[in-house]
Amino acid sequence: MNLQVALLGAAALLAITGAALLSRRRTGAGRALAAAALAVLLALISYRWWLTGHPPLFGTLESDVADGAALLVAALWLSRRAAPFVTAGAAALGGALPLRGLAHGLNMFPLTISERSLWIDLHAPLGYAAFACLAVAALEAGRLVVSRAQEEETGRLSASLLWGFLFVTALMVTGIWYSGILFGAFWRWDPVESLALAAWLSLGTLAHARLFFGWSERRIAGWVLAAFALALVLFKGLVYLPGGATYHVFDLRL
Repeated sequence: MNLQVALLGAAALLAITGAALLSRRRTGAGRALAAAALAVLLALISYRWWLTGHPPLFGTLESDVADGAALLVAALWLSRRAAPFVTAGAAALGGALPLRGLAHGLNMFPLTISERSLWIDLHAPLGYAAFACLAVAALEAGRLVVSRAQEEETGRLSASLLWGFLFVTALMVTGIWYSGILFGAFWRWDPVESLALAAWLSLGTLAHARLFFGWSERRIAGWVLAAFALALVLFKGLVYLPGGATYHVFDLRL
């Protein structure tokens, strides 16, 4: 237990310090600290994987650590390409999210029979990738909202929004297919499925407005922030739903 808390604290400290350096355009030092934070989170993922016998699929801490690792990967990828605000924001979120998971406990959960499936092994990483892309899109949108320079549009908001939409699409497809296998019905109006549909429609509408109707990145930026708020409820609000509200029980606080 103490080892896991130490690893979480070290990852958060490294990531947030790296984010501070990246925000000041000290790219080399910031990248090094972000990479060190990522290595710590991957070590924690491996350790809990070894203890539970399954990858990070089940539990709030697993979800937040995996999302944090995905965001740190995004920060490292963007550090030579994106604005310092976006890179630093991704690194800071990557360090802070595991602390949120820690607040819900260090408990580890075995998989039930229905969760021992390659479909679940695919479904969860798609969710982590989708969350990272949408968080980057939100950071890019926030930069455009606060920036006054018209030439600040770079195409990165469009790219991150499109990738986020594609990953959410793949996330829904795998979930719908596995629902059909488990329940004999591809769709049930579960709160999580309803949220996923609303988020998917919102993201898809924005992607189409940008790609096919000529909306500028600046024009869609505010809407992207609103869509991310909706996606945030989907990805991070599950644990706060009352017991029995959903059969999606992958996010636990106990």
